[in-house]
Amino acid sequence: MQKVLSLLLFLLVFNLTYGQSPALVDEMPYFSGCSDLKYGSEEKRQCSNENLVVYIADYLEYPDSARNAGIDGTVYISFVVNQKGEVKEPKVVKDIGFGCGKEALRIVSTMPNWEPGKLKGNPLPVEMSLPIRFSLSGNAGKEYQVYWGGLKEKKVTKKELKQSLTQPIVVRDSKGNDYEVQELIMAYRRKIWKKYDSSRGELTSKMKRMVKWSHKGGELAVVATIQHNGKFYEISREFEIVKD
Repeated sequence: MQKVLSLLLFLLVFNLTYGQSPALVDEMPYFSGCSDLKYGSEEKRQCSNENLVVYIADYLEYPDSARNAGIDGTVYISFVVNQKGEVKEPKVVKDIGFGCGKEALRIVSTMPNWEPGKLKGNPLPVEMSLPIRFSLSGNAGKEYQVYWGGLKEKKVTKKELKQSLTQPIVVRDSKGNDYEVQELIMAYRRKIWKKYDSSRGELTSKMKRMVKWSHKGGELAVVATIQHNGKFYEISREFEIVKD
């Protein structure tokens, strides 16, 4: 079966969140394949994130019923990585139907063991949430662009970002037509992803605080989801902060 999967690495990494665990840990779990790297290092976390993306892209199959119905979107799965690194209690938190939730659940349920989360060197269980994106749009989203105030370049200053906070984030096609943003995601990182928030299209107070909290050397990513001709498209734009 043809595999059709659209994954934004930064989106996946940021949405791979950690919920209420049986105990508070100071080191989160790592996906399989990074055991030779040091716990707590940036390299190990990056390795874990990349291996997880590759695993999903390699093994996820687009359900025929979803493809035939033109269905795409994001399924959210929660699960626990126990003290042995085993994936336990996987369940669908948000589904888009047509077999996508079932397929996402299968992918998580058959994952190899993780390296467990730790507290003071002792392994402990951690609850996690993972988004898995099903997309039929392919490269069609390239005809759309994200516009935000007067920001025209990838490299921006913190001052320019703050000035744009009074302007909405919009998506426009090559003909100048604007599209309603169905979902808006903003993420900020400096070395590793640190802040994330989502909304139904508007800039939230948390997003505004994220911009005000940003510093030189950081990156701000914006992902806007629109619907056109019955299909959903995710359009992303990233900014590199070059001056406070």
